[in-house]
Amino acid sequence: MTTRNASAAPQKDPNGTWRFIVDLGRGPDGRRLQARRRGFPTKKAAQEALDKVRRDVTTKTYVAPAQQTLAEYLEKWLDGLTTRLRPSTVDGYRRNMKYVIPVLGGRRLDHVTPKDLDQLYAALLTSGLRQREGGLSARSVRYVHVILQKALSDAVRKGDLARNVATMADPPRAKDTKPPEMAWWTPAELRTFLDLTAHEALGPLFRVAAMTGMRRGEVCGLRWSDVDLEKARIEVRHQLTVVRTPGDRSYGGSR
Repeated sequence: MTTRNASAAPQKDPNGTWRFIVDLGRGPDGRRLQARRRGFPTKKAAQEALDKVRRDVTTKTYVAPAQQTLAEYLEKWLDGLTTRLRPSTVDGYRRNMKYVIPVLGGRRLDHVTPKDLDQLYAALLTSGLRQREGGLSARSVRYVHVILQKALSDAVRKGDLARNVATMADPPRAKDTKPPEMAWWTPAELRTFLDLTAHEALGPLFRVAAMTGMRRGEVCGLRWSDVDLEKARIEVRHQLTVVRTPGDRSYGGSR
């Protein structure tokens, strides 16, 4: 390793964050290599990162920064999940990353900072809804964070990224993301609804759901072979799940 710039110290950017540039020696092609990091909240944090880069270079465990953008990485990461997770799960991940990519997708993967994520989460809480005014619930924003943290963790594990900035961000707290209280109709309200929809095309579906407690996907997945009218018996053998793909008009729709 060359001694050039060996005394490099963190410097403060105009926006108040800290950065550093340090030489890493020559690459296999003879070209000089540098590590550039920015966005650290304090000089101490930048110095610790700088020291780690130097240690990693010495021990030959240094991971060069990824050139791809966050959007490029997330698309590849999501595509790689299709062989390991259910299509509905991957579809859910894709829809939630639609809150991240338009805002931070153009950033280089290694340039995203904890502060970027904090600002994203704050914006989603106040104005995250796409089709009307208002923000996402704390529960939804935390779920976005959980998926993003998993994605960046995989990047670190595979050597594409040096650190997972999502672990340093401040999403909504778990205790603030309790599911909403359940609400239900009274028997009179349910009777009124079933009477009003009895002659609608989906009237029988509503009645089966109300009388059995079956989930929407289970009711929609019913076949005549699952129904025994003589014994007044229904067996749940299938369920339907809507999975959007990038070609669908509804892909990436709001919650």
